[in-house]
Amino acid sequence: MYLTPEKELYTIIQQYYSGKFQDIASLDLDVEFDFSNILYDIEAHFYKIRSLIELDDHTNASKLLAQLEDKIISNTPTNIDSKTSDLLVLDIKVLNSFIEFKSNGKVDAELLDSVDTEIPSLALVYKSIIQPDANISIASPDLDLEAFVFTLFSKDADNIDPKTISQFKKHYSDSLILDFAVSWLGLANTTLDSNTNDADSPINLKNSYYFFDELTSSSNTDSAKNLINLLACQLKLGNIPESIECIEKLDTLNVNPKWTYSLLINKIALNSLTSNSLERNRLIEELKNKFPNSPYVHDLNEKSELFDSIVESYN
Repeated sequence: MYLTPEKELYTIIQQYYSGKFQDIASLDLDVEFDFSNILYDIEAHFYKIRSLIELDDHTNASKLLAQLEDKIISNTPTNIDSKTSDLLVLDIKVLNSFIEFKSNGKVDAELLDSVDTEIPSLALVYKSIIQPDANISIASPDLDLEAFVFTLFSKDADNIDPKTISQFKKHYSDSLILDFAVSWLGLANTTLDSNTNDADSPINLKNSYYFFDELTSSSNTDSAKNLINLLACQLKLGNIPESIECIEKLDTLNVNPKWTYSLLINKIALNSLTSNSLERNRLIEELKNKFPNSPYVHDLNEKSELFDSIVESYN
């Protein structure tokens, strides 16, 4: 079952989904924290390991995975039941496999085939990353809510029913991952029907704005990732001066390369809205150079070709 995290773990989860991987990687979880539940302790270590993986520090991530496996085994069955222990050990094996995949492209198909696709788990999250075309089905979110949300988004993100997450939000009122999920969905969907986009629904653009505005106002969660989300909200709400403020703040931060793509797209949108064609064209060229195979660039190229064909038809 999903456990409501205590304050320390809640803070780590906030930081992880805010992209503050270096902050988490720097934590000494065994010295600085005293978790009331062994599963909280293990989950916190998983977030640190995943942060190290995000930072491409595979050596320390692998070392911590080995230590964590020893901790799980030593606490079984006194503090962890055997079934849960088996699932956690499988999570560790798949994370090790993911590191191998990131390092040299090696896929341990036999291990990934052993992951139960009917039970949401951390192993399932990384299996679906390594094998994005795998036939993933979700039976229940209870064992790992994050895995449920991840697969829910990745399976059919364009056609996701907002009511699904909204209903889970009502049930799991303390789940931070659902807070993020609801806000991502509210930001991504600007054409939701009236039944899901009204003031009573948690899934709407204004609520997403309030969520990311609050996160960027706290030193614990103020990050480039959340600021880019706030920028997107401001742009969609038509708040140009506030959007410019976001850009100015982002220009002072060290933005993780994985978020450069989103930042460039939002900068292009801002300069389109402000009719700054010179800067917009410069940003488009930068986007094409850095991300030539991205969906946004493909869309731009298709529109350019269509425009050229229309012009030619009049010549």
